[in-house]
Amino acid sequence: MNTNRKFSLLASILLVLTQTAFAETSSSVDHCDEEAKPGVDWHNCDFSHDDLSGVDLRGANLQGTKFGATMLRGANLSNANLRGASLLGANLQLVNFSGADLRGAFLTKAQLGKNNFEGTLFEGAYYNNFHICAKGSVGSCN
Repeated sequence: MNTNRKFSLLASILLVLTQTAFAETSSSVDHCDEEAKPGVDWHNCDFSHDDLSGVDLRGANLQGTKFGATMLRGANLSNANLRGASLLGANLQLVNFSGADLRGAFLTKAQLGKNNFEGTLFEGAYYNNFHICAKGSVGSCN
């Protein structure tokens, strides 16, 4: 593993730890208690291990939000801002991600299947086995 790759992996781990610490302190913020609905602002909230199956979060602000091991099967996350969100180990089967922004998001060990990724931005996302999606990745992780 070259030095740049090691540095990138270390930076990723530090980012996850930082997000974890921040999300834990902000999860009691009022906006995190809002009802699941299109356009909701749940940035930096923590929904780890929750069951959010089938929720409609079209256009929601989910930047930096933790969805670790969360059940999101069948959810609509089209056009949602998921930049830097943690979806580690989440069940994302049948999720509609069309037009979503997943740049810098963590998808390692997420369960994917039959997803709509049309127009989804993946640049800098951490895909399975910590593969970092290349610059310009739209619709799939390159």
